[in-house]
Amino acid sequence: MVVEGTITTQLAIHKTVSIRTNSGWQQTNVTSNTTLLSHTVRDAAPVVITPNQQLNATQTLVTDNGDLKRIILRLDGPTTFTNRRHWSYASFKSGQMRLQNVWGVYSQHRYRNATIGTQHPNMTLSFNASQPLVPLNRSVNHSSPLSTTSQRTVPPPDVLEKQLIAIRSKPAIARTASQTASTATVSRVRTVPLAPKAAPLSPTVNLSSVPPRASTRVVITNVDQPLTTLYDIHGDEISLKTRTVSEHPVSLTLTKQDKRHVRIELTDAQTGSPIANQSVYLHGAVQGRVTTNSDGIAVVTRDESAVEATFRGVANDSQGIYYAPSHNQVRFAPTPFNIYSALVALSKGFVAVIAFVLFYLPFHYLRRR
Repeated sequence: MVVEGTITTQLAIHKTVSIRTNSGWQQTNVTSNTTLLSHTVRDAAPVVITPNQQLNATQTLVTDNGDLKRIILRLDGPTTFTNRRHWSYASFKSGQMRLQNVWGVYSQHRYRNATIGTQHPNMTLSFNASQPLVPLNRSVNHSSPLSTTSQRTVPPPDVLEKQLIAIRSKPAIARTASQTASTATVSRVRTVPLAPKAAPLSPTVNLSSVPPRASTRVVITNVDQPLTTLYDIHGDEISLKTRTVSEHPVSLTLTKQDKRHVRIELTDAQTGSPIANQSVYLHGAVQGRVTTNSDGIAVVTRDESAVEATFRGVANDSQGIYYAPSHNQVRFAPTPFNIYSALVALSKGFVAVIAFVLFYLPFHYLRRR
């Protein structure tokens, strides 16, 4: 694959000429463009084209009393970059929204001001070019037979900015200009690595590379319409399966088992049945995650005065149920400060120091004699 592009720097000069006539002042606007620099860059790299790339896509529609509440999009395929089929976007039923996966503005810098002045010949100008526009952030000192005087700071035009375009860290909802009513958002994304390390870049490239990752699970909330079509990066359609499940509220209870342990119980709030073999994420405990047993129970050891537990939600396709996310916490009374224990520990320290001075130092001195 060969990529070639031309970078052109142009200077736009806008002049306003005022001429005094018998009827008053008349203004004439003149605009001219001057090309300061035009540079063509070219790069080539070998690519692998695999027509048999795989990707299985399934959307689970989570409903509550017939109303759509969320969409869980699963993307299952090979975990190697060359064998996995890469998707670009998915369209919603109305056609006015997309689940976009490819490009967006990664960062943007707009300069606050610019400098304008008049140059006079037969003088020397020394300047430092270690500004953001210099490639590779290298500091370059130049000398010129010109000097800039009568400088004044002026606001820049709107185009005086630079942007870095890169792949989004997670898919996002893209709307058309006429679509403003929907509040659909991507709440969670689960990804897997496709390569053990980042792609190498040329030493002349002043950027950093990251290991490629692929989305395997995308949760869309506050949505009122399903996805209809999924497309890959070449514009070809990917088969999209659809399932429908009913949302059940979840009861996540935390109780103090003793001074150090917390009992976690995860049950279906609608039926009372335990939710077994599911992950509960923790904060303030020794472990960061725990799995419920066959009774929907887990016991953890606290590490702070408060333990927070979060169940992120899961779909049980065989039963047509989606267990909704839930969060809860339990607080322990802070351990009171024991002045007696502190004094005992302090006195033991003093005793150890006194014993060292009285016994060890004289003995060590006598041995040296």
